Parts: sequence; structure tokens; C-alpha cells
Amino acid sequence: LVPKSGRWKPLCGRFPAMVASGSNSLSRAERQARAEQEVRNALDQAGLKSKDLPALRQQRELAARHLGLSPDGVAALERLAAATEAQADGREEALLGQRLDVLNCEGEIIMDRPRVDVHREGLWHRVVHIWAICTDTNRVLLGQRSASKAMDAGRWTCACRRVPSGEQSMSTAVDCLKSEFSIKAKPDEELSLAFSARCSRPIDRGMFAGQEDNTVVDVYIARLSHEIPVEKVHVEFKSKQAVKYVSLEEFKQALKSRDEAYVIPTSDEYITKLISHLQRSCEVVSSTLKLARSRGLPDTAMPRALTDSPEAKDEGVGGSQPRAGARAGAGDATTILSTKTWHRLGVTCDAWREDPSAS
Repeated sequence: LVPKSGRWKPLCGRFPAMVASGSNSLSRAERQARAEQEVRNALDQAGLKSKDLPALRQQRELAARHLGLSPDGVAALERLAAATEAQADGREEALLGQRLDVLNCEGEIIMDRPRVDVHREGLWHRVVHIWAICTDTNRVLLGQRSASKAMDAGRWTCACRRVPSGEQSMSTAVDCLKSEFSIKAKPDEELSLAFSARCSRPIDRGMFAGQEDNTVVDVYIARLSHEIPVEKVHVEFKSKQAVKYVSLEEFKQALKSRDEAYVIPTSDEYITKLISHLQRSCEVVSSTLKLARSRGLPDTAMPRALTDSPEAKDEGVGGSQPRAGARAGAGDATTILSTKTWHRLGVTCDAWREDPSAS
């Protein structure tokens, strides 16, 4: 019964709201399964096949309108189309089956799961970001994400990778920097952990469209004493398609203005800490160089990139090596950071720099 005062709404008016809220009780996996089935049913009614999905993906909004898809169905269309393309070129099994360590709220590993489950259930996992900066010119080395990437395609960013199950963060960072930018860096000496941050963002494209990417990001700083010529940086084309240098000030403004040409971190705290650590790296190395020069030490006491010059092949400075599979004398060199003398300056890691007794 409804009071005559009219304070209560008629019961019949409450049922639609109750029915609508019932759909919210479905798990993320159940909603995604329903959405994918919606797409399959729409394809059947339109007389289309799954092989047509990549073509429909090119005009997603138009296809969604003609197929009568819901918002969840549009995300499922993107996801199924990306999976169809990956299956065609053999990438599907590697992406879906990649195992990642799942983290709890304290950042501790509690289990490992396939990547497809990690995204579907919104589980937290670890990734590494490696920002390379030349401390001599105060310029940051950036890579342009491959056009084939599902997210942030064509945008400029650092070397980055998900940490596979069973691997350490630092070893993943070293491997990532080597594979994406052809730079070998020694842990603590040329590469150090700056900070960690939690980042969460929705995935709107690719095989995992409509799912969540919840990550604990370990942010590393790689210090280069001299700029590596961009033509000597052999990029991993499945990850990066080009490289360039930008001044630290230009990079700072791009992040703060949220320039669409760059991958912008989701957290303002991440941006603030990153800029601070990059500036500090340049300031510390600059002051250390001045101290070294005042003591008569050569600049080669600092690590430098390899070049093809005869001087650069001297011991302790480095030299160029043929890339794996390249014929001898082809001039196809891998950029490597190498030093035997940086420790003379007492700056082999950030902790020593902060310790007055180490100077």
C-alpha cells in the first residue's frame, strides 16, 4: 500500500529501476561475454563472418550503428577484431598466454596469471618505465610507439615493458632498454630505480578493449654522458618506430600541457617526480664533472655511448659491435654503454650521491 501523503513512490514505478540495477550485479567477465555474444549475433543477422571484423573495426562507429551494438558491444567489436588480426599473424597465443605476477595491495606477489585474465579481472601487476637522459645536453631520448600498438600508437614515450612472471624488475628494465633502444646499461651505475607509482587506466583498443590496466610502475632513470646519434639507435620496430631527443624543458612543458603527441602519465604525482629526478640527475652529474675537472680527471671518467671513431674503441670508453645477424663491416652497430672508471668519481648509484661521506 502507498500512503495518501504521497511521500512514497508507487511500487510499480520502482520495478524498472530494480531490473536495470540487476545488470550491474554481473561480473566484468560476464558482461564481456554477453557483449561478445551480442557482436556474434549481430554478425550472423547481417550475414557477416568473423574475418570481416578487422574491416568493420576501421569504421567502428558506423559499423556499430548499422549493427545496433550497445556501448559494451562496441568495445567487444574492437576486442574481437584485434584478436582476429593477432590470430592471423600468430601474435594471439603470445599475448593471451603471457604470464604476469599478480600483486596485492602491498605490492607483494600473490600468484601468477595469464595476461588475458589479468586484464579481464583488473588485477594489479608490475611494469617498468625507463627514461634515458643525456646529462651533458639535458635532453631526453624518446621513442615513438609503433603504429601497430593498440594503445597510444604513434605517441612519444620511454622504453617500457610488463615484467614477466618470475623476473626481477631491474633485469626487465635492463633487457627492455637494450631491446628497444639498443643501449646496454649497468644497474646502479648507469641505470637506477627512481620511484614506483600506481597507475590505472581503461583499455579502449586492441584485444583487451573494455578491460582495465592496473599497474605498479617501477620508474628507472638511465644516464647517458653523451648523446647517442639517433641513426645508431636500432629500435625494436614492434615496440618503437622512431627515436628523437627533446630538451628537458620542452619535455616538461609537453607533459604539463598534456600534449597529445606524447604518452601522458595518468598521475600528476608521476609527472612531478619524473621531472624532479631527471633534473636532479643532470645537476648531480654536472657538479660531479666540475669536481672531476678541477682534480684533473678526464671527461672519459664518465660513461659514454659507443661510436665508430677509433678513439671510442679504447679500453674503458667503448666501441661499436655488429648487431646480431649483421654481416661484418656493414656499419650496423649496436649502441652500448660501457665504463670502467665511473666509480672513481664516487657516483655509481643514487645512494652514494646522497651520502656525504661517499664524496
